[in-house]
Amino acid sequence: MTKQLLLSGNTVAIIPVDEVRGKLLVPQTANRVHELAKIVAVGKKVKTDLAVGDIVFFQANAMMSAYHTVKVDDKVVLIIHHDDIIAKLSEPVVSIDTFKVHGAWVLCRADVEQKSIVIPDTVEDINSIPYPHFFVLQVGGQANLDTSGNLLPDDEAINVCDEVIVDKARTTIISLGDTKRVAYINRSFIFGKLQ
Repeated sequence: MTKQLLLSGNTVAIIPVDEVRGKLLVPQTANRVHELAKIVAVGKKVKTDLAVGDIVFFQANAMMSAYHTVKVDDKVVLIIHHDDIIAKLSEPVVSIDTFKVHGAWVLCRADVEQKSIVIPDTVEDINSIPYPHFFVLQVGGQANLDTSGNLLPDDEAINVCDEVIVDKARTTIISLGDTKRVAYINRSFIFGKLQ
């Protein structure tokens, strides 16, 4: 007999996924784990474009991995808040074209001012990049909403190609497929933009 997982609130149930092709390099730390997963259930209050079967990129910490799991029909399922989902893949191939930021997340290109410095071809710590400039590549559907759900005024909204000022401590550099040095950050840690 198969059990059905019925979620309440803004939660999403996910399981690890193996069928994704391509390369996603993300720094793993003791505090945060980043993974790809498949959605197996969506809570009734999730008002985004997430659906069962979607492949998503999310971040979790050790507490979530330890306390937010349940075993359903011999599968370990992790239950997370939908805001912990950073992006959804439009197909099971990791690339800049298939990686679509979700919710209040923003994807940026991280450029280095001092072009003469050689940076290794691996994912790097944001603090090792001298004076990075961040240019918006993608904006999640909720990134330009205020706390009441209203659109931000044009002078506060973040748009593709904007150069933004970010909290470097809250920015994570990743490599998507062949695209090097992109960063994701939650909209609440973007301090402003340069014009």
